[in-house]
Amino acid sequence: MSPVLASGTHARREVFDAAAVARRRDGDLDLRHVGRDAKMPWQTDGPRWHTVDRIAHNGRPCRWDGSALQLVIDQLEQTDGFAPANWNQRTIVEMMGASKTGGWFLHAMTGDEWLLTLKFRVPKNTFDQDRLRRQIDLKSIDEIDELPIYGRSARVRVRNLKGPWQEITVHVHWLHDIETAGFRTFLEDAKRAYLGQVNRARLNPDDLMPWKVLGRKWHLLRKGFPSGKRVGWDVETLEKLFDLLLEVAPAGDVDWANKQVVYFRSCDKSDIWAAVHTKRRGGIDLSLYSKPGRYALGRIAEFGREREISPDRSGREEIKIRFTEARQVRADALKAFLREHAADGIRT
Repeated sequence: MSPVLASGTHARREVFDAAAVARRRDGDLDLRHVGRDAKMPWQTDGPRWHTVDRIAHNGRPCRWDGSALQLVIDQLEQTDGFAPANWNQRTIVEMMGASKTGGWFLHAMTGDEWLLTLKFRVPKNTFDQDRLRRQIDLKSIDEIDELPIYGRSARVRVRNLKGPWQEITVHVHWLHDIETAGFRTFLEDAKRAYLGQVNRARLNPDDLMPWKVLGRKWHLLRKGFPSGKRVGWDVETLEKLFDLLLEVAPAGDVDWANKQVVYFRSCDKSDIWAAVHTKRRGGIDLSLYSKPGRYALGRIAEFGREREISPDRSGREEIKIRFTEARQVRADALKAFLREHAADGIRT
């Protein structure tokens, strides 16, 4: 051993001082602040993100024609009475009146892989659904061989909401879907009706409640919670849950106009298949409604932080899942279960 040691290289080694390395120095950055000021692509260049670079909820590039969205936004921004478009959300482009007192006119929902969804708000009873479908004249998704999707609802829908509003939904894939005289006439009529409503001297105060005016945006705000305790979950978790529910049931209707809960309904039916309670400090509570005995507790045992199944006063069963972290919402098994449940809810 001695000859080996004698023939080896010798050098003085400094003792590692962990306490000295960990000691705070001038100029050190707090890791919690790293990247805090970095902006998302939809915040740095919203128009490019939503019309060129956009990524769908499922992580794939969007296949619908971005120039269709640009066409609608350009026509609205050239109209007196409208504010510039708000591009700064990941999956929604919003148009409002210049006064911003009557809430949004257009929510363009850009997160679907195959379809751009245009939702317009106008005064109640402005349009008749059958007449508008004939005017815009879009084939149903099942009739379009070029698109590998099916089972979606009619591409033009009209629904009266709570309060003074009517919602018109148009699903678009190609630019030529809306480069028509029928759609241009609809857009002119819708703009005129909306601006007439928001420019009235007096509106019912109840109709101007923030949850009715802001819709989805209200439910993502840190407002409306019982006071006294911190909120035990972050906004990203709720955003991802909304996106997931919209992805598994893109043909359904969503009712954002409530103070503490968002309802998901099957298309053309009044039954609620899902509800999200958004103003509870302890967690985001998802309620799913199904036929009694359809699902066992074991099917949901790994979902969220808490879960249970109980009878609902409607005669159905209520599946309750509480979420507190975004990773819980990203689970592949949860997506598969929600897709199955949504299909059941829309059929029944």
